[in-house]
Amino acid sequence: MARLVQMYVLVRALLKIAPHLDRLIIPCWLVFLLLVIISPARAEDAFQTDFTGYFDNLFTLKSYYSHPTIEDRVQPTDIQRLRLMWEGSWKRLSYEAHYEHLMAVRRTSAEAIGTSGRVERVSAAFRYLDLDWHIETQEHFTWDHQLDRLNAKIDLGFADITLGRQAISWGVGYLWSPVDLLTTFSPLQINRDYKAGVDAVFFDLPLGPFQESYLAYAPEENWDDSALLARHRLRLGAVDVAVMGGWTISDYVLGGEINADIKGIGMRMEAAHTWPEDSSRFVRALFGLDYQCTSDFFLQLEYYYNGFGTSDPDRYSEVSAAPRFLRGEIFNTAHHYLGVNGRYQFTPLVILHGSAIINLNDGSALLEPALIYSLSNNAEIRLGAILALGKRPDDSLRSEFGAYPHLGFGELIFYFGR
Repeated sequence: MARLVQMYVLVRALLKIAPHLDRLIIPCWLVFLLLVIISPARAEDAFQTDFTGYFDNLFTLKSYYSHPTIEDRVQPTDIQRLRLMWEGSWKRLSYEAHYEHLMAVRRTSAEAIGTSGRVERVSAAFRYLDLDWHIETQEHFTWDHQLDRLNAKIDLGFADITLGRQAISWGVGYLWSPVDLLTTFSPLQINRDYKAGVDAVFFDLPLGPFQESYLAYAPEENWDDSALLARHRLRLGAVDVAVMGGWTISDYVLGGEINADIKGIGMRMEAAHTWPEDSSRFVRALFGLDYQCTSDFFLQLEYYYNGFGTSDPDRYSEVSAAPRFLRGEIFNTAHHYLGVNGRYQFTPLVILHGSAIINLNDGSALLEPALIYSLSNNAEIRLGAILALGKRPDDSLRSEFGAYPHLGFGELIFYFGR
C-alpha cells in the first residue's frame, strides 16, 4: 500500500508539471545527479562501464512492376550503420548512450501507387530533444548521425525513474503490436536488434514479485502531440496479464495484454481501443500462438485485426496517407491479416528464417525467406528476399501487397566489444 501511495504522489506531480516538462529537462538531470551523489554507498556501488558496438551494411535491390509512375524499375540501395554503445552504472545510477552514424546511397524515382513497405527502422515520433543531425543530404546520398539512446536511470528504492532518450517496449506481438504506441517495429523490418529511442520520463514501480506498474510521459512542443501512458502488469500463475491506457497524440487509448504458456504452447493476445479527438474510434487486436516444435524448429502464428483499415482497395491510398500511418504507428491498410513466422537451425552456424504476411481481405501476401550464417562470434551475414504477391495496380490499387516491389537483400554485421 505504501508503494501505491508513493506512486500516486509521483503521478499527481507529473500530471501537474507535464505541460511544462520541456523546460525542466536540465533541472531534472541535475536532481538525478544530486540524488546519486548523496545516496548511501553500498558494496556493489563501484563504477562499472561497458563499451560495445556494431557495423551493419545492408544492401537491398527493389524490383518494381511496369507502371507509368515508375521510372526505374530496378532500384538498389546501400545503407551503412555504425553504432557505438556506452553503458554503465555508479551507485544507484545507471546510464546508456548510443551514438550512431547512418549513410545511405539510393537510386531515387517516383514511387508506385500505394506504399513500398518499410524494411528499414522506423523513426520514433516522440523526439523532443535535438539529438539528430544531418551531415550531408543529396539526391542520391544522405549521411546522418544521432544519439539514439541518452538516458539515466536512478533507483529510488521503491521505484526506478529513467529520464532521456530510451527504448520503451510494451505488448506481446511479434509482427504487430497494437499496444506498443511510442515506437514499434515495422512487420517488414529486416534488422530488429534495436528499436528507435524516444525522449521520455519513465517510472517503473515494483509492487511485489508478481506485479509491477509503469508510467511513461513523452513530451512534444504541443501538449496535444505528447503521450502519457500507464501500464500495470500482473502474473497469475503461468499467465501474465497487463492493462494500459492514457493519451497519445490527441488520442485516448485503453488496451490490454495476455501472455500464457499452455502445455508448451505460447498464447499471446493484445488489443487497443483508440478514441481519436477528430475521427471515429477504432480497435486493433492480435492473437498469437507459438510452439517449439523440435529443438531446432520454432513456429509462430499471428492473426491481426486492424480497425483503422478498410476492406475496399480503392481506399488503401487514403489509409496510407493518414498521419498515424506516416509516423509508423500503423503499417497496414486492410482489416484482417494472418502472419506466420518460423526459424529452423540447421547447425549452430546456419539458421533459416521465414515469414509470411497475408492480407485476408484481398488475398495478397508477402513472403520473406532469409538465411543467417554466423561467420564468427562477432560477425554474421544475412541473405534473403521479400516477395510481393497480389494483383498489380492499374489506374488504382487492386490489392495491398500487389503494390509492393519484390526485394532482395544482403546484410553483413560486425559486432565489437562483446
